[in-house]
Amino acid sequence: MRFPPPKNARDVFQMFGLYDKQQGLKSILDRFDLGDASPDHLQRIVLGHVAQGSGVPSSSDGSAYMQELLSSDEFRRPILANFLNAFPEKTRLLFVHIPKCAGTDLAHILSKRYLTISGTIDHPAWFTVEGRFEYLRDLVLSAPFIDTFFVGGHVPLRFYLNRKLIRPHDRIFTIIRDPIDLVISSVNYRLTRLLNDRAGKSPDTREWLNKLGWQSLPDNIHEASAVPLAKQMLRDSQLVPDNTICRSLGDGTSASALANVMKSGIEITDITRYESWLRENWGVPRSARANASRKILTDAILDPADRAIIMQKTEDDSELYCRVMEALGEKGLASIRGSDIKFA
Repeated sequence: MRFPPPKNARDVFQMFGLYDKQQGLKSILDRFDLGDASPDHLQRIVLGHVAQGSGVPSSSDGSAYMQELLSSDEFRRPILANFLNAFPEKTRLLFVHIPKCAGTDLAHILSKRYLTISGTIDHPAWFTVEGRFEYLRDLVLSAPFIDTFFVGGHVPLRFYLNRKLIRPHDRIFTIIRDPIDLVISSVNYRLTRLLNDRAGKSPDTREWLNKLGWQSLPDNIHEASAVPLAKQMLRDSQLVPDNTICRSLGDGTSASALANVMKSGIEITDITRYESWLRENWGVPRSARANASRKILTDAILDPADRAIIMQKTEDDSELYCRVMEALGEKGLASIRGSDIKFA
């Protein structure tokens, strides 16, 4: 039996329920009658719009053109927003995962309760084209049995705001921590990952090695001898970015982050209140402490130059952090909303 052509974006995503890894897209497209589907219609339902100046499709065959569209970067780049919008009846739990702020721990907890959509589904380093198709298959096969999507991964707040993905009945939340502790933890995390993946088999460790100019972590670097490398990484904003909190919540400045926090009404807790927030909101007695790093760079070994670098790297984060912590203290709760933060 051949099915009629897909009518909308939801149909396109649901097609992936038929995806077979061995046969590739042929396992889907051979099941649908795409002969009379116009290029404009296919672009609209696959890309979300009709491409401007796209010219004549490279193939006049609907099935071949559909395959071309589904394999394109134009389909990949907006895939997270397009997927969420294709299932408007699903409640969204949107987590703005700020690196080294207990995000991995929280994602581990919530992924056991909700169907999780990876925020990196659009990233070619983390998902191959075929891997993305398999992932979509698993999502659409599971979707009928759930009523809530949990979106995890390092998706910045501006992504959700710019695409109007935060609806009144959805929930968006984040966790922050002391910016100085965050920087130290970021260095230790990267070193821990590199010590565990010396050849850079994972996309992130490969990226860090490339920035260091190495094919692999040198044999003479071990946990006991890694402090010089830790201090080198501390000073490299490509390896340890400045103002991580404000980059996740804004454009890197405290003003932009504060504006986005207020506009979105995002729920914010901090590391010191995290376990109380877990108990109150998710019924979790305590965290699992997932993703802990080795303590290579510590406060005790920082010299004045190191501390000056950290203060410089966290200037905007520290300003925002103080505003949030002041609001948390005044409310006396495990979390606040963006609207609870007072204007200066």
